[in-house]
Amino acid sequence: MRAKTSKLAALVVALAAAGSVLAANDDATFAVTANIASQCVVGNTTAMAFGDLAMLNLASGGLSTAKNNATATFDTTCTNGTGAPTLKFASANGGGTAFKMRGGSGSDTITYTLYEGATDAGTSIAHDTLAAYTGFAADGTVKSLSVTGQVAAADKNGKPIGAYSDTVTITVGFTPD
Repeated sequence: MRAKTSKLAALVVALAAAGSVLAANDDATFAVTANIASQCVVGNTTAMAFGDLAMLNLASGGLSTAKNNATATFDTTCTNGTGAPTLKFASANGGGTAFKMRGGSGSDTITYTLYEGATDAGTSIAHDTLAAYTGFAADGTVKSLSVTGQVAAADKNGKPIGAYSDTVTITVGFTPD
């Protein structure tokens, strides 16, 4: 019995030794890479509605000297670290430096000005020109921004009655670092 036990013990030791040789570990590595691209996006726009533009001052019986303001909002985001972000506003009916609503007979226009922010106290926006925008930073977070439109009294007085409209395209870009 003792011979069987020692043979069995020798066999267990031999198998254990052989198993440790067969179970040796080997390592390998692989690289994991990613690149965050410089990107910007604009969306979630709201309409800019001036409503009725009164040309007459009923109290004085003359022409109105009041300006009309309206505000629209939009969201924009640039990936963190993207170069200096810029916005461009282009009027479908505009030309040169002007934003224009078209209406009446189709050839009638009302010129308006756009300003950065929720009031006309912000920086005026040049038509169809990429420029920096106050409050817009490339930090990877959504920025909800406002733009205010203004129709001056001189730009509405004398215009035929009717609906006037325009479509403004906002383009977002960035200057690569």
